[in-house]
Amino acid sequence: MKLIDSNREFTLKTFDRVTLEKSFIWLNDPEIQAGMNIKYRITKEGQEKWYSSLESRVDYKIWSFVCNDIPIGAGGFRNITKNSGELTCYIGDKRSWGTGKILVKLLLDKAQELGFKEVLLKVLHANKRAYNCYIKQGFTYESEDDLFMILKFIIK
Repeated sequence: MKLIDSNREFTLKTFDRVTLEKSFIWLNDPEIQAGMNIKYRITKEGQEKWYSSLESRVDYKIWSFVCNDIPIGAGGFRNITKNSGELTCYIGDKRSWGTGKILVKLLLDKAQELGFKEVLLKVLHANKRAYNCYIKQGFTYESEDDLFMILKFIIK
């Protein structure tokens, strides 16, 4: 599936080495780390181990988020069960910030393809922009802990 916005084509594609390399830079950016609550440096070795595990994992699926065939972020699901998954995503290319609603829409379409009945996610209390994006996409507040608000989307 693809979405067109302002003459730009957005799609989800296989998470590949190009996105892996860009993700190394993005996920070590202090501003992005703060928004995702990453408190450690991403290493090439750790990233390679994670990437090598993707093909065999049934509890985790990820895709490259691309604009006009250029990776700008990534998204997918972790903690996958038969009926649900926990949404995880980020826009790494700061010039593309503001396209989160498109990424979330594409991921919710993937969740439906995967047969999920619901999608959960955690968003930092301080990340009001992401919270508002998720609420506008139809997520509802479920609960919270010291760091995160937990939101839920019911697939119809």
